[in-house]
Amino acid sequence: MAKWNRNKSNKRRWQRNQLVEKQDGLCAICCKKFHSMKDITFDHIIPISKGGDDEMTNFQLAHLSCNQTKANMTPEEFKEFQRGGLLVE
Repeated sequence: MAKWNRNKSNKRRWQRNQLVEKQDGLCAICCKKFHSMKDITFDHIIPISKGGDDEMTNFQLAHLSCNQTKANMTPEEFKEFQRGGLLVE
């Protein structure tokens, strides 16, 4: 079992590094630099709860606080939320 966890961890580390490079070290939500790798979280662009998948193409990196603010909103819902037009329950 430990070997499986290590492989999953290595895969996540590789994915994170690929996305850090792709996003130029910036949070996909607030566009500010990551100050620490500990603050980086995987965000599903389309949340799993709204039909998104668990594939690399549906991942972006975000600060923990940004990811928590976005919650399970789609990109369109989050833009509306930022404009003040969407109430989150």
